[in-house]
Amino acid sequence: MMIIAIAPSFFFKPPKPAPRPVAGADTGAAGTQAPTAAVPAAAAPTAAAPLTRMPVETVTVSGPLYQYGISTRGGAILQATLNRYRALNPDDRGQPVRLIRPGGAINQLAVVVGQDTLRLAD
Repeated sequence: MMIIAIAPSFFFKPPKPAPRPVAGADTGAAGTQAPTAAVPAAAAPTAAAPLTRMPVETVTVSGPLYQYGISTRGGAILQATLNRYRALNPDDRGQPVRLIRPGGAINQLAVVVGQDTLRLAD
């Protein structure tokens, strides 16, 4: 009986998946690749060219009850302060409550496609 359950897996293999289209290739209805503009050699990125990053800035959003600091790289919340509540921590007694410790962050955004993850902070 076990042979009937196991034997077909040796003879019938699952079909191979269809090849994925190349990223950036725009295929038309007929399956032909759309023409692309030539990129000059000076503008083409190379592996040796260093990446330049924009400086990280913090955008402050505030109101009478709150104050938030949001990173321009990745949209992470770096600071959350509640203005009407006072801290009970002996080091910060009397100051407004900070919900995120200095140097911490929450809600760091990322894009997930299949098994790949792209952190927006990068």
